[in-house]
Amino acid sequence: MDPSLLKIARRLSQGYQLLFSTALSSAEEATKATTARYASDAEVEYYGDIVNSGMDDHEADTVAKALENFSHSPSVLVVGCGAGREAFGLEKMGCKVTGIDPVKKMIDVAKEEKQKQKSKCEFLVTDLFDLKTKKFDVIYISAAINGHIYGRRERLRFYRRIYNFCHENSLLITLPIISELKPNSLMYYASLVLRFRHLADGNWQPGDTATSFLGRHNDSKKILYYHYYPTLRDFTKEMDDSGFTSWKSNEFIFTPKKQLAFSPSVVHVAKYFPPDNHGGMESFLSDITRGLSDKYAVKCVVTSSYNKTQQESIDNISVLRCASVGRFSSSPISTTYLKALSEIKSDLLHLHVPNPLAALTGTASDIPLVISYHCDVLSYPFLFNFYRPLLIRQLKKARVIVVSSPQLQDSSPILKPFRKKCRVIPFGIDPKDFKIYQNTQNSLRDLKNIYGKKLFLFVGRLVAYKGLTYLIEAMRNVDATLAIVGDGPEMPKLLAQTKESYLQEKVHFFGSVPRANLGAFYKEADAVVLPSIDRREAFGICLVEALSFGKPLVTTSIDTGVNFVNKDQVTGLIAKTKDSADLASKMNSLLNSEKLSKFSQNAKLHFETYFTKAKMISAFDELYQEILQHELSQDF
Repeated sequence: MDPSLLKIARRLSQGYQLLFSTALSSAEEATKATTARYASDAEVEYYGDIVNSGMDDHEADTVAKALENFSHSPSVLVVGCGAGREAFGLEKMGCKVTGIDPVKKMIDVAKEEKQKQKSKCEFLVTDLFDLKTKKFDVIYISAAINGHIYGRRERLRFYRRIYNFCHENSLLITLPIISELKPNSLMYYASLVLRFRHLADGNWQPGDTATSFLGRHNDSKKILYYHYYPTLRDFTKEMDDSGFTSWKSNEFIFTPKKQLAFSPSVVHVAKYFPPDNHGGMESFLSDITRGLSDKYAVKCVVTSSYNKTQQESIDNISVLRCASVGRFSSSPISTTYLKALSEIKSDLLHLHVPNPLAALTGTASDIPLVISYHCDVLSYPFLFNFYRPLLIRQLKKARVIVVSSPQLQDSSPILKPFRKKCRVIPFGIDPKDFKIYQNTQNSLRDLKNIYGKKLFLFVGRLVAYKGLTYLIEAMRNVDATLAIVGDGPEMPKLLAQTKESYLQEKVHFFGSVPRANLGAFYKEADAVVLPSIDRREAFGICLVEALSFGKPLVTTSIDTGVNFVNKDQVTGLIAKTKDSADLASKMNSLLNSEKLSKFSQNAKLHFETYFTKAKMISAFDELYQEILQHELSQDF
């Protein structure tokens, strides 16, 4: 969309708000007003007065045609049943009826009438999401429902949710308003503002805002949002997009498309996706996207390590790798990435931070946002002053902020104002993802046999905050060998330190090893060490991987999820930060401890309790469903 047009649209919208009421110029306020009106005493009284008026001829004829498809008394779900007018009419036509409505006062009126009529209709104060497993022969939706769902995207969500209550022979009856409202000039101009705001927010959808008007509902004197379709073709096209096709060419009866299953779309925004820059965050991203790809349409928007944009499909995950021209302060530089982020359309957006580049662009305000807050930013404090307000803006927008441990949630200064919206979901892994290569295993056994010592293992990127200089210094006084698996900018420095300290027989570098190939290292190690020096080490996925193999841990005392994974004197020992002498002492104590076998047992139990991949995937699935269902229930 031309930026100049967006600017004009915003200015027109703002000008209208100055001249008229904010309620008329805000779709959100209009929707709230409609909801409040429907729940008002006047509206309840209105629906109560017409409850015995029965179905009109159009409604009755449409239902009669649908019922010809059934040789038995069909089960019918009436969505938005109000006081029960349609429900009682359907029952008189031989149906077994369940009516649902979110307004208790409406259902109370329906239940009173049920007693008077000695009806068998069931009325529930609920929305669609309490009927997860129930299937109905017929779904009946009144015009008042789809008329009050704001936005085409939201109506598609609504009907796709309805799809879940249909079996292959179910029929859907819905009677929309087709060009019946005749808005006056005030309504028309208020409707224009809705369209302008929709356009300015980047939510323009053909067939939606150009045909949405404000209108009067029933005898209301208030102007409320109401959607109608300009032509029948617009309506049937929207139903087709929702997963329903006309039944026997009938204009208002639909059947679910065969072999169609809808998956909510989830877009993950992160810096990298494996195999690029394979670290803990990338492993986590790979695991959750793969774990949820059978239930969601998952897409990842990330940067590439190369100056080339690539669209890939990896294990049913759509991965867009945006070309980058380099890095600045550990952040990739990519204009393609910024453009891709500004064009995101999905049911849910999952942002992984810190990610300064992603903070430079906004996302559509109507897309629910989940943020995985991986760690605090401690590097480049001067530059963080520029990133901080952008990060806070993102955190304010988020529906939920996911952290990997209670320690990170409670100790992060950035998260302090947002703790009420934080949720702890620990990282999880599956030991079956790791292969045991015999050649690697034999090499490690030879290493242990040659030196006759036990083996410590470090796995991770070779960067400063991992504290490897302190670990190598500690190895002077540790009666064991050390295997360092990983690569990074600190490699030359660490190799030089090892040589200068004459530790080549104790400290062995294996370079970068694919994550799936780490099984032999974890199996042969006697313990795993992670000597990180500050809060940039927010969790330590390598520690969870070690626990899954029942390996005791030695870590340092940093107030993050590292202390959540390694419980002092339970799964291992904790040394002082940046203290080589204490680190050496703890490493020796661990190997010589009578509790070593107990630590190993506790490690396995601790892993099974908190850190399995299945539990992590399930927790994210529940979170996504909670947010998506809330979105849909608001529409309903």
